[in-house]
Amino acid sequence: SLERIELTNLPDAEALEYSIEMGGISFYYTNLQDGIYPNMSGRSVQVPLHNLVYLGINPTKTWFGNPLFRHAISLAISRNDIVKNAYYGSAVAATGPYHANFSDTAGIQTISTDKNIEQAVADLAQLGYNNKDADGYLVHENRRVAFTITCNADSPARLAAANSIASALKEVGIEVQVRSLDWNAYLTALQSGNYEVYIAEMKIPNNFDLFPMMNNPAQPALRTVAPAYPGFLV
Repeated sequence: SLERIELTNLPDAEALEYSIEMGGISFYYTNLQDGIYPNMSGRSVQVPLHNLVYLGINPTKTWFGNPLFRHAISLAISRNDIVKNAYYGSAVAATGPYHANFSDTAGIQTISTDKNIEQAVADLAQLGYNNKDADGYLVHENRRVAFTITCNADSPARLAAANSIASALKEVGIEVQVRSLDWNAYLTALQSGNYEVYIAEMKIPNNFDLFPMMNNPAQPALRTVAPAYPGFLV
Protein backbone atom coordinates (compact mmCIF):
# COMPACT_ATOMS: atom_id res chain seq x y z
CA SER A 1 0.00 0.00 0.00
CA LEU A 2 3.05 2.30 0.11
CA GLU A 3 3.05 4.65 -2.86
CA ARG A 4 6.11 6.69 -1.91
CA ILE A 5 9.29 6.03 0.12
CA GLU A 6 11.49 9.00 0.91
CA LEU A 7 15.18 8.49 1.63
CA THR A 8 16.80 10.77 4.18
CA ASN A 9 20.31 12.05 3.52
CA LEU A 10 22.22 12.50 6.78
CA PRO A 11 25.81 13.79 6.90
CA ASP A 12 27.30 11.50 9.53
CA ALA A 13 26.67 8.80 12.14
CA GLU A 14 25.97 11.35 14.87
CA ALA A 15 23.19 12.94 12.82
CA LEU A 16 21.80 9.49 12.06
CA GLU A 17 21.76 8.51 15.74
CA TYR A 18 20.04 11.77 16.68
CA SER A 19 17.42 11.34 13.97
CA ILE A 20 16.68 7.80 15.14
CA GLU A 21 16.26 8.88 18.76
CA MET A 22 14.01 11.79 17.82
CA GLY A 23 11.80 9.70 15.53
CA GLY A 24 12.81 11.54 12.38
CA ILE A 25 13.25 8.27 10.49
CA SER A 26 10.36 5.91 9.81
CA PHE A 27 12.43 2.85 8.97
CA TYR A 28 16.05 2.03 9.74
CA TYR A 29 18.08 -1.13 9.13
CA THR A 30 21.49 -1.99 10.55
CA ASN A 31 23.55 -5.16 10.81
CA LEU A 32 25.27 -3.62 13.86
CA GLN A 33 28.70 -4.05 12.27
CA ASP A 34 29.95 -0.88 13.93
CA GLY A 35 28.98 -2.15 17.38
CA ILE A 36 26.59 0.76 17.95
CA TYR A 37 23.16 -0.11 19.31
CA PRO A 38 20.97 2.95 18.66
CA ASN A 39 18.25 4.06 21.06
CA MET A 40 14.94 3.83 19.26
CA SER A 41 11.50 4.82 20.47
CA GLY A 42 9.66 2.69 17.91
CA ARG A 43 9.22 -1.02 17.35
CA SER A 44 12.25 -3.13 16.46
CA VAL A 45 12.42 -6.48 14.71
CA GLN A 46 15.46 -8.73 14.57
CA VAL A 47 16.48 -10.07 11.16
CA PRO A 48 18.32 -13.43 11.03
CA LEU A 49 21.78 -13.21 9.44
CA HIS A 50 23.69 -16.34 8.55
CA ASN A 51 26.98 -15.15 10.02
CA LEU A 52 29.05 -17.39 12.26
CA VAL A 53 31.43 -16.13 14.93
CA TYR A 54 33.94 -18.77 15.89
CA LEU A 55 37.32 -19.50 17.44
CA GLY A 56 40.13 -20.70 15.19
CA ILE A 57 42.79 -22.79 16.95
CA ASN A 58 46.40 -23.40 15.94
CA PRO A 59 47.03 -27.09 16.77
CA THR A 60 50.80 -26.62 16.53
CA LYS A 61 50.89 -24.29 19.51
CA THR A 62 51.49 -25.35 23.13
CA TRP A 63 48.42 -27.10 24.51
CA PHE A 64 46.20 -27.23 21.44
CA GLY A 65 47.49 -30.39 19.80
CA ASN A 66 45.44 -32.41 22.27
CA PRO A 67 41.74 -32.68 21.34
CA LEU A 68 40.79 -33.19 24.99
CA PHE A 69 42.19 -29.76 25.82
CA ARG A 70 40.20 -28.20 22.99
CA HIS A 71 37.11 -30.00 24.24
CA ALA A 72 37.67 -28.64 27.75
CA ILE A 73 37.83 -25.09 26.38
CA SER A 74 34.56 -25.58 24.53
CA LEU A 75 32.85 -26.95 27.64
CA ALA A 76 34.02 -24.06 29.81
CA ILE A 77 32.46 -21.40 27.59
CA SER A 78 28.82 -20.34 27.82
CA ARG A 79 27.69 -19.27 24.36
CA ASN A 80 24.53 -17.88 25.96
CA ASP A 81 26.63 -15.51 28.08
CA ILE A 82 28.53 -14.31 25.02
CA VAL A 83 25.27 -13.61 23.18
CA LYS A 84 23.95 -11.69 26.17
CA ASN A 85 27.09 -9.74 27.09
CA ALA A 86 28.85 -9.14 23.78
CA TYR A 87 25.86 -8.93 21.43
CA TYR A 88 23.22 -7.50 23.77
CA GLY A 89 20.90 -10.37 22.92
CA SER A 90 21.00 -9.60 19.18
CA ALA A 91 22.28 -13.08 18.38
CA VAL A 92 21.50 -16.74 18.89
CA ALA A 93 23.90 -19.13 20.59
CA ALA A 94 24.86 -21.72 18.01
CA THR A 95 24.63 -25.46 18.51
CA GLY A 96 26.57 -25.96 15.28
CA PRO A 97 27.78 -23.97 12.28
CA TYR A 98 24.33 -23.48 10.73
CA HIS A 99 21.48 -21.29 11.87
CA ALA A 100 18.84 -22.97 14.02
CA ASN A 101 16.21 -21.80 11.49
CA PHE A 102 17.63 -24.36 9.04
CA SER A 103 15.38 -27.26 10.01
CA ASP A 104 17.39 -29.88 8.09
CA THR A 105 20.08 -29.73 10.79
CA ALA A 106 17.63 -30.46 13.64
CA GLY A 107 19.07 -33.17 15.88
CA ILE A 108 22.47 -33.00 14.18
CA GLN A 109 23.90 -29.84 15.75
CA THR A 110 24.37 -30.79 19.38
CA ILE A 111 26.88 -28.35 20.88
CA SER A 112 25.63 -27.16 24.26
CA THR A 113 25.00 -23.44 24.54
CA ASP A 114 25.68 -23.47 28.29
CA LYS A 115 28.97 -24.14 30.05
CA ASN A 116 29.79 -27.40 31.77
CA ILE A 117 32.47 -26.49 34.30
CA GLU A 118 32.46 -29.88 36.02
CA GLN A 119 33.21 -31.79 32.82
CA ALA A 120 35.75 -29.17 31.67
CA VAL A 121 37.65 -29.57 34.95
CA ALA A 122 37.46 -33.36 34.58
CA ASP A 123 38.94 -33.17 31.08
CA LEU A 124 41.79 -30.98 32.31
CA ALA A 125 42.43 -33.32 35.23
CA GLN A 126 42.59 -36.26 32.82
CA LEU A 127 45.36 -34.40 31.02
CA GLY A 128 47.22 -34.08 34.33
CA TYR A 129 46.40 -30.41 34.83
CA ASN A 130 45.60 -30.55 38.53
CA ASN A 131 47.91 -28.11 40.31
CA LYS A 132 47.22 -24.39 40.64
CA ASP A 133 49.49 -21.49 41.50
CA ALA A 134 48.83 -18.76 44.05
CA ASP A 135 46.68 -16.85 41.53
CA GLY A 136 44.40 -19.84 40.95
CA TYR A 137 45.74 -20.78 37.50
CA LEU A 138 46.65 -24.30 36.45
CA VAL A 139 50.34 -25.14 36.24
CA HIS A 140 51.76 -28.05 34.26
CA GLU A 141 55.44 -28.93 34.07
CA ASN A 142 56.38 -25.60 35.67
CA ARG A 143 54.34 -23.63 33.11
CA ARG A 144 51.09 -21.83 33.66
CA VAL A 145 48.33 -23.11 31.41
CA ALA A 146 47.78 -19.95 29.40
CA PHE A 147 47.24 -18.76 25.86
CA THR A 148 46.37 -15.66 23.83
CA ILE A 149 43.27 -14.92 21.74
CA THR A 150 44.03 -12.72 18.73
CA CYS A 151 41.20 -10.36 17.86
CA ASN A 152 40.48 -7.67 15.28
CA ALA A 153 40.24 -4.35 17.13
CA ASP A 154 37.81 -3.00 14.52
CA SER A 155 35.01 -5.20 15.86
CA PRO A 156 33.81 -4.14 19.33
CA ALA A 157 31.47 -7.14 19.54
CA ARG A 158 34.14 -9.74 18.79
CA LEU A 159 36.54 -7.98 21.15
CA ALA A 160 33.87 -8.17 23.87
CA ALA A 161 33.33 -11.85 23.02
CA ALA A 162 37.05 -12.53 23.38
CA ASN A 163 37.10 -10.87 26.80
CA SER A 164 34.03 -12.86 27.82
CA ILE A 165 35.82 -16.08 26.83
CA ALA A 166 38.87 -15.03 28.85
CA SER A 167 36.70 -14.50 31.94
CA ALA A 168 34.97 -17.86 31.44
CA LEU A 169 38.21 -19.83 31.16
CA LYS A 170 39.61 -18.21 34.30
CA GLU A 171 36.92 -20.15 36.17
CA VAL A 172 38.60 -23.44 35.22
CA GLY A 173 42.11 -22.13 35.89
CA ILE A 174 43.20 -21.19 32.36
CA GLU A 175 44.77 -17.76 31.88
CA VAL A 176 43.79 -16.03 28.65
CA GLN A 177 45.21 -12.79 27.26
CA VAL A 178 43.35 -10.90 24.52
CA ARG A 179 45.59 -9.48 21.78
CA SER A 180 43.75 -6.74 19.92
CA LEU A 181 45.20 -5.85 16.50
CA ASP A 182 44.16 -3.55 13.68
CA TRP A 183 42.88 -5.29 10.56
CA ASN A 184 46.18 -5.42 8.65
CA ALA A 185 48.15 -6.69 11.64
CA TYR A 186 45.39 -9.18 12.43
CA LEU A 187 45.40 -10.55 8.89
CA THR A 188 49.21 -10.76 8.88
CA ALA A 189 49.18 -12.72 12.14
CA LEU A 190 46.69 -15.25 10.73
CA GLN A 191 48.51 -15.63 7.41
CA SER A 192 51.85 -16.21 9.13
CA GLY A 193 50.45 -18.59 11.75
CA ASN A 194 51.46 -16.18 14.49
CA TYR A 195 48.53 -16.99 16.77
CA GLU A 196 47.38 -19.58 19.27
CA VAL A 197 43.67 -18.82 19.04
CA TYR A 198 41.88 -16.19 16.96
CA ILE A 199 38.28 -15.03 16.96
CA ALA A 200 36.71 -14.41 13.57
CA GLU A 201 33.45 -14.21 11.71
CA MET A 202 32.26 -15.80 8.50
CA LYS A 203 29.14 -15.27 6.45
CA ILE A 204 27.97 -18.79 5.67
CA PRO A 205 27.47 -18.90 1.86
CA ASN A 206 24.18 -19.87 0.28
CA ASN A 207 25.54 -23.33 -0.56
CA PHE A 208 26.48 -23.86 3.13
CA ASP A 209 30.10 -24.59 2.18
CA LEU A 210 32.38 -24.40 5.25
CA PHE A 211 35.56 -25.34 3.40
CA PRO A 212 37.04 -21.81 3.31
CA MET A 213 36.84 -21.64 7.11
CA MET A 214 38.70 -24.91 7.53
CA ASN A 215 41.13 -24.41 4.69
CA ASN A 216 42.80 -21.09 5.46
CA PRO A 217 41.97 -18.54 8.19
CA ALA A 218 43.13 -15.70 5.94
CA GLN A 219 40.76 -16.51 3.09
CA PRO A 220 38.82 -13.44 1.86
CA ALA A 221 35.62 -15.37 2.57
CA LEU A 222 36.30 -14.91 6.27
CA ARG A 223 36.71 -11.17 6.10
CA THR A 224 33.12 -10.39 7.02
CA VAL A 225 32.44 -7.66 9.53
CA ALA A 226 28.84 -8.07 10.62
CA PRO A 227 28.75 -8.80 14.34
CA ALA A 228 24.95 -9.08 14.46
CA TYR A 229 25.48 -12.75 13.90
CA PRO A 230 23.09 -15.62 14.63
CA GLY A 231 25.36 -18.01 16.48
CA PHE A 232 28.50 -18.64 18.46
CA LEU A 233 30.56 -21.75 17.92
CA VAL A 234 33.72 -23.07 19.50
